[in-house]
Amino acid sequence: MPRNPVEAEQLDLTLVGVADVTIQTSLPATTFQPGASIPIQVNLSHGGLSISGERVAGGSVINDAQVEAVVLLPDSSATEIVALAPMGNGLYQGAFSSTGTPGTYNISIRAAGNISVSGPTGPVTMAFTRQREQSVYVISPFVPDAVLFASRP
Repeated sequence: MPRNPVEAEQLDLTLVGVADVTIQTSLPATTFQPGASIPIQVNLSHGGLSISGERVAGGSVINDAQVEAVVLLPDSSATEIVALAPMGNGLYQGAFSSTGTPGTYNISIRAAGNISVSGPTGPVTMAFTRQREQSVYVISPFVPDAVLFASRP
């Protein structure tokens, strides 16, 4: 069937850009005692070269992102959200302290924001999202010389 050359044809175009945003997360331990606070640190940066989380050449830190930790509580589908505050130099910090229940706490750390990258006609603003997953275990401390007494009724 011949096409009408006057009829407009819809064209959908999607541009994909690559943003080399890195997210590094840090928890001081993998196990904690019940009731302990779990400090969470995140470093965000883009471009350049980094070694062990320290920016050594080029690139820049990201200080204006929205960063949060979504904590899945043990033995439930309940989550708690901890907003991480920007501390400067690409560092974000927060703490989760609802650790009264022993078990595994799955932590999903999410960052979202905008960066400026070089484009063919000048700087281009690009949105980014990054996510990291980590887990910690909350358990009562082991007492090696504890004595347990039991009796029969």
